[in-house]
Amino acid sequence: MKTYSICVIGKPNVGKSTFINTLTNRKISIVSSKPQTTRNNITTLYQDDNFQLVIIDTPGYHTPKNKLDLFLNSQVRQSFKETDGYLFMIDGSRPIDEEDLELYEKLKTFKSKNIVFVINKIDLLTENEIKQKEKELKTNFDATTIVKISASSNINLDELVKEFKNLSYESEIILHENDYEQDDKFLVNEIIREQILLKFRQEIPHSVAVQTETMNYDQEKNLLRIFANIIVEKESQKPIIIGKGGTSIKEIGISSRNELLKIFDTKIYLELNVKVRKKWRNDNLMIASLGYKK
Repeated sequence: MKTYSICVIGKPNVGKSTFINTLTNRKISIVSSKPQTTRNNITTLYQDDNFQLVIIDTPGYHTPKNKLDLFLNSQVRQSFKETDGYLFMIDGSRPIDEEDLELYEKLKTFKSKNIVFVINKIDLLTENEIKQKEKELKTNFDATTIVKISASSNINLDELVKEFKNLSYESEIILHENDYEQDDKFLVNEIIREQILLKFRQEIPHSVAVQTETMNYDQEKNLLRIFANIIVEKESQKPIIIGKGGTSIKEIGISSRNELLKIFDTKIYLELNVKVRKKWRNDNLMIASLGYKK
């Protein structure tokens, strides 16, 4: 069996998680229009008849503002060491900037590894704009291998897989999807957090976390009971999450439950509460308790 492993890297919100979900045809990483959606390195597997590709989805690398941001960047740096090569993704509809260049400089320390550059969201670009973006990549990053895709529209993902097949090597180890399944509580936390990201704008999405306290399965009723807390940093954020008469938290609960029903083969009871943990993004113990661990 041919095998290869890659780390998917890039700035926040360039489409890394959408790419992985589309390629694997499973919900591996949560997706929203908000930057800094992914908060942990998440490993998954793409397979066909004679090829297996191990993929690590990383948090978007960005300038840190608190200890949580430092943790996110440490996750990216750690993933640099663990894979055969890199998929460096840029959003074709956004300019290349200092964060892109800084991330590339960090990659250059691993000179022996291959980098495949990916221009995402080409469905939003004209042919001339795509050519200009290719020119920028070659100028700024010495890019030799560039693949142009649209992750959301599943354009040219097969061409991208071919590039990694060309780099692959024989392995006697046969991998399986369930080798990389996420912990159930972690998955529930991320699904609920995704629904919060989709509902709210401004500051709240970045200062919110979700902590599942208990998950109990009633086999006789085929019912999964989930009790989870939505964590915010300020007292003023709590009524926003709850909403007038509890409307907002009810909407979050309904949309989260609908997403969880797609994943768990069972009926679901979901209870959400909102708790304030001041400055939790600068509290190492709190960060670790929420599952953000190295």
